[in-house]
Amino acid sequence: IVLQVRPGTDGALALAFIHLLLENRWYDERFVREWTDAPFLVRQDTGRLLRSSEVRPDTIIAAGPGGEAGYVACDDATDRLVEYLPSQRHYASRPAALRLAGSVTAELLDGSRVRCRPVFDLLAEEARQCQPAVAARITDVPEEQIHETVRLIVENRPVSHHVWNGIVQHTNGTQAGRAIE
Repeated sequence: IVLQVRPGTDGALALAFIHLLLENRWYDERFVREWTDAPFLVRQDTGRLLRSSEVRPDTIIAAGPGGEAGYVACDDATDRLVEYLPSQRHYASRPAALRLAGSVTAELLDGSRVRCRPVFDLLAEEARQCQPAVAARITDVPEEQIHETVRLIVENRPVSHHVWNGIVQHTNGTQAGRAIE
């Protein structure tokens, strides 16, 4: 399948792909939880990832000895905040138990509270805004071709891509590349 995308609209097409993959659960959930930042919580006040050094110590399960500022996720079963230490590639909870959707309130060191959502949930929200019908209007790629292409990808796994010439030559190429990856 060759998709004739209007120049500069690759990102919209990628978001439509993401929407279909998430909506149909055509993704490897274990991989998403264990090897991506999908469970990490994003502060709604700043839009930045919540760090364990910002959270009251008695409200988070530490992944290891202090010193390193890790990231924060939420254990879905217990509603407890859990730390992830990048240097150890280790969560304080089983990755299978980590929340991917919904919001969490974290208590910060100064006693204030901040609402947070997992990266995965924010990605799903962004992708919902560019469903295939919307992407078809933006990209000039027929909606049916978008659905057909995603099905083709899913049915012929594993797949990979190489981002270089093409999308990276446009002013929004970096963002389009991020959406594709």
